[in-house]
This record gives sequence, C-alpha cells and structure tokens, in this order.
Amino acid sequence: MKLFSILESNVHEALELTVAKDYAEHIRRPETEKVINDLMAKLKQQGTFAGKESKRGERIYFDYDNSDGEKPEKFRSPTMDGLELTLRNNGDIFKELFGKTYSLEGGKDYLDGLATDSKGQKVGIGKLFNMSIEKLKKKGDEESLKLVQRFEYNRRAFQEDQARNNAISRKNKKTYIVISKANYDIAGMTTGRSWSSCMSLTSGNGQKYIHCDIKEGTLIAYLVDGDDINIQRPIARLLIKPFISTKNYKDYLYVVEREEYGTAPGFSEVVQKMFKDAQPDKSGTYKLNRKLYQDTTDTEVTITKKVKVINKEMFDKFIEKEGETLISVGASSLGEFFEINPSNIEVLSGIEADTTIYIDGDWNYSSDLNNLRRVSEVSNIKTEGSLHVKELSGLIKISNVDSEYIFIEKCEKLETIENASASRSIKIDSRSFKSLKSISGNTDHITIEDGDQEIFDRLDIKDLKIESYLNIEEFTGTSLKFLENVNTENSRMIIFVDKCDAIKKLPTRIGNNEYSSIVLYLPKNLEGKTKIPEYTKNYRVKFRDE
Repeated sequence: MKLFSILESNVHEALELTVAKDYAEHIRRPETEKVINDLMAKLKQQGTFAGKESKRGERIYFDYDNSDGEKPEKFRSPTMDGLELTLRNNGDIFKELFGKTYSLEGGKDYLDGLATDSKGQKVGIGKLFNMSIEKLKKKGDEESLKLVQRFEYNRRAFQEDQARNNAISRKNKKTYIVISKANYDIAGMTTGRSWSSCMSLTSGNGQKYIHCDIKEGTLIAYLVDGDDINIQRPIARLLIKPFISTKNYKDYLYVVEREEYGTAPGFSEVVQKMFKDAQPDKSGTYKLNRKLYQDTTDTEVTITKKVKVINKEMFDKFIEKEGETLISVGASSLGEFFEINPSNIEVLSGIEADTTIYIDGDWNYSSDLNNLRRVSEVSNIKTEGSLHVKELSGLIKISNVDSEYIFIEKCEKLETIENASASRSIKIDSRSFKSLKSISGNTDHITIEDGDQEIFDRLDIKDLKIESYLNIEEFTGTSLKFLENVNTENSRMIIFVDKCDAIKKLPTRIGNNEYSSIVLYLPKNLEGKTKIPEYTKNYRVKFRDE
C-alpha cells in the first residue's frame, strides 16, 4: 500500500467542502508563519519522523512507537481502576456469593476480559457480574437490589470501555502522529469526530475562537491509523497553543494542552516530549496569546533551569540511607547549582530529580546562607521519589509538583496547593492545613491531619481528584457536608474519618457523580449517635473500630 498518497482536496477531509472553504480564507501573519515553519522543521529532526509530509507542507507524519504504553501489561483505563475498586470494596459480598474474592491481576488480563479469584483461577469479568447479578436478584432484599444496580453499571462500563476496545482493535496496527497547521485540520478538531468539545462548529460555545487559533498559529496533533492518513477517523487529538514571552514578543513557546480528546494511552506524553525536545533553549515566563481561548492550559508558563542529573560533586549535602540516595535541597546546594544567594530566594522552582527531595526550611538554620524561610512559593518540582516540604515559615503556595509521595509539614501560612500530582499519596499535617484554602491535582490516597469545622467548610477541593482513599484524622467538627465538594469524577473512593466523636450531620451525597461508589467509614463510637440520611445518593456508611 502506498501509505503517504496524501490527497490535497478538502473533499476528502472530515469537514464539508463549503465549511472548509470558509476557514481556508484565514491567513496567518508572515512572522507567525515563520515561527511555525521553523518549529515544524525542528520537529522533523526527531527520531520518530516518518520522512513524509503533505505536498504543501501543512502536515508532517511521525511513526507512533509507544511500545511501552501499548504493552498489554502496562494498560490502564479509568474504567479498569473503577472495576478494581469495586472488586476490592465488595470482597465480602463475593465471598458470601461464591466463597472467594476476585481481583484484576494487570492490564493484559483486563484486555482479555479476565478476573482472578482468591484461588488463582481465571473467570470472565462479564460472566462474574452476570452470575453476581443473578444471585443478588434472587435474594431480593433492598441492599442486594442496590448492588444489582451497581454491578449492572460496572458490567456496562466494562463492555463499553472505549480505551479497552480501542487498544484491542489497534493491536498490531500501524499508527501515526500527524502534526498539522492546516486550516481545515484545526477547524475540524471536533466537528465530525468521535468526541465532543466546546470547539464544535455546530454546537460548541468556543467555536468563535477557531478562526483565532488558525490566524494566531495554533497547531494540532492527531493520532491516526495507518490507513487513515487523511484524518477522517482519528483516534485522538491534542491542541498545541502559542505562548508569548513577557520579555520578547517575538519569542514563542508552543505548549501542549493537558486535555486529550479521544482515547490513546501514552499519546499525550509522546507529543509533549516531541515539543519539549524541539524547544530546548526556552526559558523565562510565557503567557498564552490573549486572542486564544483558554481551555486546559494555564494562562502563564514559567520555564526554569532543571536538575537533570544529580551527582556528588554538585552537592555538599548528600546522604546515603538504606541504599536510597536522598537529596537535601538546602542553600549551599541551591547556591552552587542555581548561582543565587539562597537567603534571598522567594520562589523555589524548577528542580527535577530521580531521587527523594527534601526542602527543609529549618535545615542548618544557624547559617544565613542555608536559610529558606523567605520562600513563599514552591513550584515545578518533579521527582521519581518522595517530595518533603518542611518548615517553610513563609510558604504560601505549592504548585505543579509531581512525585510518588508528597509530605507537607509545618508550613503554617500555606494557602494553596495547586496541581499536585502524587502517584501514591499526599499527606498534610495539621499545622500546614490550618491556613489552607484550596487544593487541586490528583493522587491515589490523601491524608489530612486534624482540622476543625471552619477549615473544612472553607476548603475548595472540587478540583482534587482522589482515586482510592481520603483519610481525615481527628476531625473535630460536627458536619461532613463539605464532602459534597469532593471531586468524584471516575472515582470509587473509600473515606475514613478517624478519632472523631462530635459528628451529627452527614451529607446526602458525596461529590457530583451519582454513579460513584463510595464507602464512608466512621468510628464505632458514633454508631447509633450519628443520624444516617434515609436516602444517600452515591455512598454507604460503615462503622469500624479504630
């Protein structure tokens, strides 16, 4: 097959010819066109470039080799996460029905549609839910019928899991990333596609910005099958928007939006790396072109110098503990590496390492050079280990931190935690929590040490995505109504409220997702004392010994 016989006629694109012609009239300024062409030339130097582009040079094609993300054992999807939690949370139910519990043993089993019982035997996921629903219907009591609804939802979600279905259908298929500046590709970012967004030409409230995207130089990345090089049935898409330097209006930075439309695990990460590698020398602060619609990017991005490789010569404070290398980020380290006087530092930003990072404001406090007490913001920190932020007495904001574990201790003025990503857990101690007003990001497990009613009532947590567990220790308030604001999108949570004896009021729902499956655990001493609402929309209450 002649893979790259690119047809230039708009008739063969997703947009109708008349619509395509309307958007073909928009022309970019020469200086913007030059910036785009230079960037696309740098992109073509990447190792994945397939060596092909459309005749007018508006599209360039890259081999999509996400071999790690496409390995069956590496597969994950939100539906798979939800099923795992359902099987775990209802272990006692499955034990009662079948004499054993069930789990998902990995991505390959999930793609094959298999669960594993506690004796090591495989069973079809659909079959398991079918048998469970049948037995629960025969029992007929109110609790069993509620579980029937839950399991029917799980069964349907499994059958309709688009990520799983796409992964199965694309197995052994050739796929390509297409980076395009073509007017009709940008105008057709949503129209005629398998997804919907506010940029639809027929119903989107953001469609009025599409001509601005074209004129101001927005790019688009599509993931397509090898037999769909004209982008009629794309698998996924991302927008890449121009940001302008606050110091030089001719200096552009192209930023990949966080929101991916369609379903393609690993696609977003590959595109982000492509654009990062193609813009290696960028630094400073860049703001989104004010003529463009802000969808899922920030309006401002700051690029700082990052520590890529940690070695002993660079740091005079280097600790070996139980075979793990730990970096204490103290002033002598910062002063040597960032060439600044740490006693004057107010924003600690741009550290990337593959080890545990300690940022300790009380570290070697007797030396002015090693004093981080003036730091008001910690941002853009990334590590494969743990991140410890401790005793920064002037700290107000933590933003854009990415780690396995995040520990925040004794930061008494902290008001905002923004875009905190922890693959395992976040823990916030009581002293750091007392001034906190908002927290956003995502984590598997978050622990918040004691807090009173006023703190929880003011806390904005609607943008905090918690995958599995929320643990509140020593809650002193009387109402858990604030749990209505928890982000329950795609969430199957367990919530523990420990060491409390004053709770009188429970919410009728938790979060806004009526299909979420949540168990709220309260201490045994509250059983019979706390009134449980007659109708709870998406959660159930259990009592346990502490």
